[in-house]
Amino acid sequence: MNGFKEQIIYQMNEFYSGDPWVTENFEHKVATMDADTALKRIPDFNHTIAEIVEHMAAWRYFAVRKLKGDTEFDIIDNTNSDWPEVDSWEFTLNNFHQSQCSLIEALNNFQDEKWTTIVPQREYNFRYLLNGVLQHDYYHYGQIGCLIAAQEKNTLNVPV
Repeated sequence: MNGFKEQIIYQMNEFYSGDPWVTENFEHKVATMDADTALKRIPDFNHTIAEIVEHMAAWRYFAVRKLKGDTEFDIIDNTNSDWPEVDSWEFTLNNFHQSQCSLIEALNNFQDEKWTTIVPQREYNFRYLLNGVLQHDYYHYGQIGCLIAAQEKNTLNVPV
């Protein structure tokens, strides 16, 4: 497990503000987006960009709480804890930024010998959780890209 912490912190930072190989980073592509784009509901899509970003932040905070030793906190799929309501785009962006800061801090403070211990209320270990959070971020980031493309096609009056 030696080096896992450094690697996952590096990958989280690359996703958020670095130079990921898949596309622009989150700050460049999403954090610069205007509220109208982020909050627009597109036909045939279940969620807005802002809702997806809140959902991503919820699971990052889940990881933070587990890394800090919270044995009681849980998220239940398809509930408000999984898909929190959006107050405003500004709040959502600030919340996601704070999730990044909190996650990096929690990772830095996590003891290396605990990576293989089971996450409370789950059937997987902390290493699996953190890999999952990163995969979850990129999965939903792809959905955000689809929503951006759908909005651009709508702006050009091209059927979606």
